[in-house]
Amino acid sequence: MAFPNTLEKYVEELRGTIMDHPELNHVLLDRDDGENKDFTDAELERALKQALAKINAYPPRTSYTFASFPSKWYYTILIDQAIVRLLMMKGILRTRNEMPYQDSGGITVDMRGKGQQYLSIAQMFYQMSQQELATFKQAVSISQAWGGVHSPYGKQWW
Repeated sequence: MAFPNTLEKYVEELRGTIMDHPELNHVLLDRDDGENKDFTDAELERALKQALAKINAYPPRTSYTFASFPSKWYYTILIDQAIVRLLMMKGILRTRNEMPYQDSGGITVDMRGKGQQYLSIAQMFYQMSQQELATFKQAVSISQAWGGVHSPYGKQWW
């Protein structure tokens, strides 16, 4: 399996993970651009960049790029953080555009009224991904400490 190491490959991995494929998207999309995708590449890129920034800012601070992120073992942390961003973006959009309608017969229709569901799933993903991020950063911290602690006794033979 080839692990992502560019923004474009991360976009492809993210789209596959959230199953945002035209043949699967058929109910109430927010756009009618003919592509039948729930998220544009630009939206996926924004979520990935925000996720990477959040990961880098979480202590201990790091300066990973998409090329230098430790993809082989930890790329799913970046994907999960991006999913949180996407769900929050979609939840905000859906909440902002909610349009409940009730006819005179008492039938209620809630067009695009899934904002709370998106935000609820985002909260669940956030909690899970924060635990993974904390574990990842703890491993980074330990590896930095082990790499920087030296002893004069380490090279002596007895």
